[in-house]
Formats: sequence, C-alpha cells, structure tokens
Amino acid sequence: MEGGNIATGEEPPPIQNPQILEAFKKQNITLNLNGTMRAAALAERSAAYIHIPKVDIQSGVQRGEKVHILVPDFLGFGEVRSEAERLSHNYGKREYLDELGRLFAELGRESIVYLVRKENYKVIIDSLPPKAEILNVCDGADTEGVPGPSVSFYLEETKRDYYGCNYAFQTISSSKYAMKQKFFEHSVETSKYAFVTKEKPLQPNDIVGMRFPLFVKASDSHGSIGLSKDSVVHSFEEAVIQSRKLLELFNEVLIEEFILGAEYSVLIMGNKDNLKVFPPSLRLFDSRIPEKDRFLSFHLVWEEGGLSYTYVGVESPISEQVADLARRAYLSIDGNGFGRIDILEEMILANFLFWK
Repeated sequence: MEGGNIATGEEPPPIQNPQILEAFKKQNITLNLNGTMRAAALAERSAAYIHIPKVDIQSGVQRGEKVHILVPDFLGFGEVRSEAERLSHNYGKREYLDELGRLFAELGRESIVYLVRKENYKVIIDSLPPKAEILNVCDGADTEGVPGPSVSFYLEETKRDYYGCNYAFQTISSSKYAMKQKFFEHSVETSKYAFVTKEKPLQPNDIVGMRFPLFVKASDSHGSIGLSKDSVVHSFEEAVIQSRKLLELFNEVLIEEFILGAEYSVLIMGNKDNLKVFPPSLRLFDSRIPEKDRFLSFHLVWEEGGLSYTYVGVESPISEQVADLARRAYLSIDGNGFGRIDILEEMILANFLFWK
C-alpha cells in the first residue's frame, strides 16, 4: 500500500494547526505521507557491523582511536512479542545509524557500529580490543527480545569501560512500576497508580482514592506500544477489560490517573556528580486532535509517523519548574549516562524513555 494510514489504508487529512506547520517549517521537515512507509524496508537483516571510514574535516584530516558503538540489530518477524514492537524498533533505524556515522565523522573519529542481538552480544564484546572506547546504546528491555540491561551487565562483569547507562539504571527504567515506587519514595510528584499482573488482577480496592478517567498501559514496555484511545478508561469495568487485554501480551500493567494538560520532554545527561539538564521542550499536537486523545498513542507515533505533533522550546517561568522536576525524577532512580523525562502538567508520568 502507498501513501496512506497503515491501519486503514486511508489518507489522513492534512495538518491544519498553524503552530504545528510553522514548527515543522522551522525544522525543515517535509510533510508527506510516504514517510510512514519507510519501516517496511527496514525489516531486512543487515551485516554484522557497519564500518564508518575516516573522513576529512574542514581543512585537514583529524583522526583518533576507533569508537566501538553497540546498537540493537534490526528485528525480523516473530523475534519480539508483537509486530507493533518490531515496527517501532526498526522504524527509522537506518537513518539513526547514518546519523551516528555522521556524528563521529564530524568529530574526526573513526567508528564501528556493531548490530547486537541477544545471541551475539558476548561474542562481540569479547572481540573488542582490551582498551576499546565503547559507546553502548542498546536500549531494549531484554524481556521483549531487544538487548538492553544484559549488555551493560556483561560490560560491567568483564570490567569494560564504556559510555552509556549502567546496568542498574537500565534495569529500573525498564519498569514503569519500579520507577513509580522510587518517585513516591523520594517525594517526586507523580499521579496515583495501581499495579496489575496475571497473578494479581485488578480489584476494586486497588483504585480506591483514584479519580477517573484512568490510564492503562504496559509497565514493561515502551515506545507507545499498547497505547490507544482504549487506554483511557472511565469505569472499573473498562479498566479490567483493558488490563486483561494488555496482560495477554505483557507481564505487568500500570494503571494511573489520566491527566489532561501540557506535556514536556526533558533530556538529561550525566550522573549525580556531574549532571546537565537541557532546556525543556513542549509537545504540540494538531488542534484537530481531541484534547482527551493528545497523548503518544501507537497510532500517532508509528502509524501516522509523528506528523500530528512536534516539539518547540519553552520560554516561560514554568521552564525552571519543569527542569527541576525532571532532575529530581532522574536522580530518584539513580540516573546516569543519559535519559529523557516526560512531564505532564505539574505531574511526572512514570514513563522514562532512553534518549536516542
């Protein structure tokens, strides 16, 4: 199929929100429908690694030691829990790999990108030179089939120095429930929640004191997987139905109060001893999208390819408050390396995503 919505085959109506259009224009983004179709070509398996050669920079050649970059490999059919996870993982990966190559070329560094799988990460790491400079961006959760904490664990077990998030941080940030517990423990503002598993199904007492509507999402997934209009529920019965649906695929479900309001994203790098909090960005949605549907559902992110929203810088007094909340959330889960915090109105969502 060409140039249409993946789910229905129908072309979505053009974006009309002038703020969205102007933001896209400033970022030199071409609005087209075919962009969402790129993922189909990315399922092809690639070579064991991609070699980025030395390049000339400006007036001369700058060279340094190789940087060895560990990146999750492309995924084929049946290698993860759902086709949605495969699509979200593969989408834009070729462009991402190209961007990594350009980045290090601009720095005058030679880089080798290794495409890592659960079956080969130990072999790849063992093959690297003893004093290799390693950048680990394997940001999966392991449970869904994409290498993540297992890679950082092995790097630490073999006493490798590397750049990236450590094992403890990757492990806790793979579970929204684990992060929620830390937020409450460290008095980081967050919405009330209930935790559900197959062994512990939702009971009426679990949501006593919580106000409707509620938001139901997988705790052990990311990338908007499993999020749809049905994620917003207005009764206990709807919450039970949606949680059961998610538990058919995932191990953990988080139910929290649904909050309407402006949503911000904050990039953070470093650790408690050397932390850099970047200026917050505000997510703008197309005005045609109903307010209650303005969250990053799978449809908006992957099926529409993100064409219905964009990000703009925040220049207001609230910027400092948002940045401070993001900093406290990051530190409460012992953040290190890099990460992204999403903040909704005056409350932080238990939805920590590794920055790519």
